[in-house]
Amino acid sequence: MGSLSGARALDTASYTLTMSKDPRFVPAVSDLTAKTAEMLAADGRVMAAMTNAVCLILESIVGPVVQPSDAGLIDVRFEADPATLRVEIATEPPAHCRPGWTVEVALVERRQLEALRALIPDVEFVTRGQWHICRLVCTLQ
Repeated sequence: MGSLSGARALDTASYTLTMSKDPRFVPAVSDLTAKTAEMLAADGRVMAAMTNAVCLILESIVGPVVQPSDAGLIDVRFEADPATLRVEIATEPPAHCRPGWTVEVALVERRQLEALRALIPDVEFVTRGQWHICRLVCTLQ
C-alpha cells in the first residue's frame, strides 16, 4: 500500500502491551512507543519526550536486574487520535517492596521524577485498587 502525500499513517489507535518485569523488554517498549509516535506524524521532540518518559518509568518499575517470572506484569496502554498520544503504564507493586510503594515513589528513589516532569510536565499518578498507574499525554499538533 502506497502512502499519500500529507496523509497520516495512523489516525486512531488503542492497544495494550503486557510485559513481564524484565529490563530486557524495555528497549522493545521504547521502540514501540517511538514507532507509534512516528506513525502519528508526531514532531521529533514530542516523539523523543514520550519515548524517554516511558523508558524512565519502566526502568523505575523493573529495576536493572531480571526478576522472577512471578514478579508480576506491566500493562502499557497506547491510545491515539489525530491530536493526542496517551500512554498509560499500570502495574502492581513489586512483591518485595516496602509499604507505600508507588510508581511516583520509585521514580523519586531513582532520582528520575524531575527528569520525567521535564519531559512530560502533566504526568499523572493514580492508584486503582492494587494497580499503580502513570498517565502520559502528548499533544501531537
